[in-house]
Amino acid sequence: MKKLLRKPKKLLVALFVFITLSSSAQNTFTHIAAKENRAGSGDCTRLDNKDLDDNPKAILFITQKDGTHPHPICAFYFKGKWNIMNLDQAAITAGNTYTVSYYTEPDQDHFQYVIKKEDLQRDGTVLIDHPALNRNSNIQFSSFHSWAPESKEFANREETKLAYNQVANKWSISNINEKKVMTVGAAYNFAVTSRTAGISKVGQVDEVLTKPTLGGNNSPGPAANADGDGAWSLNNGHLNNTNTGNVGIANNNPAYQLDVNGRMRIRSGGNNTVSAGLWLNNNANTEDAFIGMEDDTHVGLYGKTAGWKFGMNTQTGALKINGSEGQTGQVLVSNGAAAPGYTTIGNLIRAEMKGGTGTVEAKVKKTEYYLNQLTHTITLTTKSRIIISAEIVVAADCAFYLCDGSTFEFLLKVNNSIVFEQTYTASTVTIRPSICNYMIDLDPGTHTLDFYDHYLGGSVHYISPKYSSIIILPVD
Repeated sequence: MKKLLRKPKKLLVALFVFITLSSSAQNTFTHIAAKENRAGSGDCTRLDNKDLDDNPKAILFITQKDGTHPHPICAFYFKGKWNIMNLDQAAITAGNTYTVSYYTEPDQDHFQYVIKKEDLQRDGTVLIDHPALNRNSNIQFSSFHSWAPESKEFANREETKLAYNQVANKWSISNINEKKVMTVGAAYNFAVTSRTAGISKVGQVDEVLTKPTLGGNNSPGPAANADGDGAWSLNNGHLNNTNTGNVGIANNNPAYQLDVNGRMRIRSGGNNTVSAGLWLNNNANTEDAFIGMEDDTHVGLYGKTAGWKFGMNTQTGALKINGSEGQTGQVLVSNGAAAPGYTTIGNLIRAEMKGGTGTVEAKVKKTEYYLNQLTHTITLTTKSRIIISAEIVVAADCAFYLCDGSTFEFLLKVNNSIVFEQTYTASTVTIRPSICNYMIDLDPGTHTLDFYDHYLGGSVHYISPKYSSIIILPVD
């Protein structure tokens, strides 16, 4: 009798093992969004599957099959039915195709993690506390957001990323938008697929290489990872990757060959010849420019031919131009095609002033009386703008108010050509004819500026030259 009972006992054990293994088996089917399975406000498409109906414990992983669905998604359980939901609440388009993988109930390698308040860090990231993941940076797993509001879970509507925290020896999950804190109560499904180095995924969002597997020196390493992308290899001490796609760091959607979210650090090699910075190639792909540290206190721009021409003192903020930080009061001047440099205001703006003495009698009509004490002779090396001012005092020779006054013109000549003239009449009252801030542009060369009293008629008058002044400004 005992012998008859032994075989059923083995059969029961075998049946139990079979049932246990079957419960953790992955099942997969294809779902197509249609009008008939539309749910919610159009942002959900309902799944019809007998294993999933009335099964809130199911562990689901969903990906878009055709690659044309641009919205982040989650598995949404409501009133006995699982749905695919757009987290950004956009309407799901009929015809969208999804691959749904699921486990009918959780086990040690297929489980759900719900974010707890104590796992939320100050920077908004969450340390995932689970024995299957803790202290295992080499593990390979899949992850997907799940939401069952009837179980008092909450939705995190942000796209997420994964990283391994070496200090805490735990995996962390955080929002790609670092301004958004992870939601306490949000649930994520996990499925461990390998306990060796590989790729970790958060639904269609994240793809993180936790640790590259390298071959030996000169070994090509692995040919490809699980998704068929080019792998990292070590050749003659150089780490390289033949992947023609873009690389993102803290960025799951890189737009450039290297797309870094946040600040990078470039370290010095220990002296000025290997200082921290970036070389830039020209179109012939030869090094032509360098941006970085010139020395311990200067950061700037370096040209392969020109050398260091533009920099900033990192301690004081002073600009270093063509090797000089300049002096107090100096200004920066362009030298055309050559490097700019510092100079003083006096080298840019010149000023002259002449004073007159004595009196000139104007008594011959139609005569120009030259006021030589006010003359300026200047030499210009560049085209310049001349600002001219002058003043004279004129009194007519009128005794006892018995005259009709004296009429004359106050003239300014440049290189013997009249450029300014103004007519005045002097009688018994002394007048002060003047030129105020008259401007004229002159080309390089030597120029003479003369002042005249042109006596037109009337009584005799007397001229007292007072002053003349010029300011010379560069035009270009």
